[in-house]
Amino acid sequence: MHPAGPSLASPPVIITVAPIDYGDPAAFPALEELGRDIIASAAAGAAVVHFHLTDAAGQATSDPSFFDEVVRRVHAEADIVIQGSTGGVGVPWEVRTASMQARDLEMASLNMGSCNLFGRAYINTPEDIVALAARMDDAGVVAEMCFFEPGFFAALPSLGRRAAARRPVCSICLGFPGALPATLDNLAFMISKLPPGAEWTLVHHGSHDFALLAAAIAAGGNVRVGFEDSHHLGGGVAARSNPELVGKVRALVEQLGRRVATPAEVRRRYGIVPRTSATTAMAN
Repeated sequence: MHPAGPSLASPPVIITVAPIDYGDPAAFPALEELGRDIIASAAAGAAVVHFHLTDAAGQATSDPSFFDEVVRRVHAEADIVIQGSTGGVGVPWEVRTASMQARDLEMASLNMGSCNLFGRAYINTPEDIVALAARMDDAGVVAEMCFFEPGFFAALPSLGRRAAARRPVCSICLGFPGALPATLDNLAFMISKLPPGAEWTLVHHGSHDFALLAAAIAAGGNVRVGFEDSHHLGGGVAARSNPELVGKVRALVEQLGRRVATPAEVRRRYGIVPRTSATTAMAN
């Protein structure tokens, strides 16, 4: 495996929260509720928040107004790295690229290929990947390259000398319906295929417990939790909120002898230039 396992010098574990369950439109949170949820998740230990560009009803849109207002409210009270999505099954290109203009955007997801997801085909052609990486470079946004299948690693050479390839920030995405199942063997295999020196996060979709997240932490990785991926705390218990999920994974990190990263530490490790004076002021 290229990435080294944890040691006494292992860096803090980065917790990303993905707070919105896009599979349940009826439960899409109101603006105030979502803002409070992200603020509380930051207080619980999340250093990065990932969400998609939608309107107030949860429908994909190229208008960043709802996204921007959520970020404005969050940054008025908390520091957290903002990551937008350039994915989404069936989401038009103009919507997928619109997040590059969103408020205070510091990171963006970059899906590194095409696969089946949720009973449909998710398409990211080689040309799409290069074009999205170029948009991120132009916007000064750090790409988090997302790998759902082993074949996705074949797209890495196409990035050439772009920032995403020079500073590999990756996520291993397992358990999504139609893509690679979430097993320990698959996690180990995907870790072995990461580019040398990569920072990586496990995204375990549909998890019923935190066992694979614990394995990722033990292997030197970072983790993502939140209602976009799963509501489950383990033992058949559902979380009432995203901060509850963040709190549990933070406790897990600490039980494994590690600590969680701050947003300022994430920015230093990922080479992120803060996009807002509010984050800089709160980090000092």
